[in-house]
Amino acid sequence: MSKLTPLILTVIMLASTSLAALDWAELEQNNMIEADGRAGPDAEVVSILSPRETTTDSITGEQLHTLKAGHDVNFEAFITNSGDVAIAEMGVSVTVYLSEGGARGMIAKDAAGNDLSWNNGDVVCNDAFVCPWSSLDAGANLANGKYTMTYQGATIVWTPITGDYVVVVETSAEGDNEPGNDYSEIMVSVLDWTDVIVDLAWDSGKEVEGGGGDKAFTLSVSTGGSATWSARSITLEMIVTGTLGAATDASGNDLMGTTQVSGFGTSGMTETFRHQDDANNTTSDMRYVIDFENTTEWTGQVSPDTSGGSGDYSIEVNLVSYVIYGQLPDCAETVSITNNQTGEREDMTYIHYCEVSKQSDDDAGTSEDMIEGKVQTFHDIGVT
Repeated sequence: MSKLTPLILTVIMLASTSLAALDWAELEQNNMIEADGRAGPDAEVVSILSPRETTTDSITGEQLHTLKAGHDVNFEAFITNSGDVAIAEMGVSVTVYLSEGGARGMIAKDAAGNDLSWNNGDVVCNDAFVCPWSSLDAGANLANGKYTMTYQGATIVWTPITGDYVVVVETSAEGDNEPGNDYSEIMVSVLDWTDVIVDLAWDSGKEVEGGGGDKAFTLSVSTGGSATWSARSITLEMIVTGTLGAATDASGNDLMGTTQVSGFGTSGMTETFRHQDDANNTTSDMRYVIDFENTTEWTGQVSPDTSGGSGDYSIEVNLVSYVIYGQLPDCAETVSITNNQTGEREDMTYIHYCEVSKQSDDDAGTSEDMIEGKVQTFHDIGVT
């Protein structure tokens, strides 16, 4: 017999004795306890869909997805049940905090002084007259993945003012087994905005002009936005094309093709520069200006060409540029000065008041317009 045989038999006997001594019932009970600890509903706020988080372009430094001051905002979130048991009761809350260096500060308030915080405890429950959902199954998404926040039966509306905020959406589900994913938060920035509004219309009031004869039109230009401001030196591009014999402005200048149009508003001597610390250090020049929410009109006419067959024509206008004035980042000037106390040279940065040219406003949809017309020639062939 090999000398290894007794050794192998001894190991087998010891292993059998150890296995026999194990309490299998106790092991099974422990496994059940651990499984019970992991089981249950889990309301997870995956992301906030509205408003969108404000980010900064790493190359240009431009803020992306900012909110416009005064524009109503609704809150939408992607909420799911990540657990393995249906959620029987759940509420959802949303709170807007003032941002302090990107962290939550005090709760922000609306114009009436009320906290911007809403808690809807009746999102999921077993009362169909109170809650829109009776349960949220395991793995299911609330409202198909796009839940709009409501309070007392109405959609929550936030009308923001300028500033930086932290928006927090949080769930409270009965028996939630993972509280760490019950909330999501984003940072948003709210900015003032400007709007140059253009509107073209046929003087006849028609949507589409037709027939022969001169067709007069009016171009209206106005300003809007979230705060008082004035637009200077507005320049538009006018494109007149189609079946036309002529197109002229009120002074008789030719408008056929593409033309740069300017001179909107009131002309006058206007301040164009002012030093940050020296009110007497100013510069002025002549400018055309449209004050906030004022309107100026510009007129012209086209003459359809009815000598040939039928055809179409159109007048299109687009914003090219305008100028704003104020104490703006673009007005920064850094100069080297001598410190009177230390005698050393150091840099001093001033933010002056100056003019800044813009190639687009904050609402592109109102910065262009178009009107159209048709030429229809009828041939009457008589048979005798």
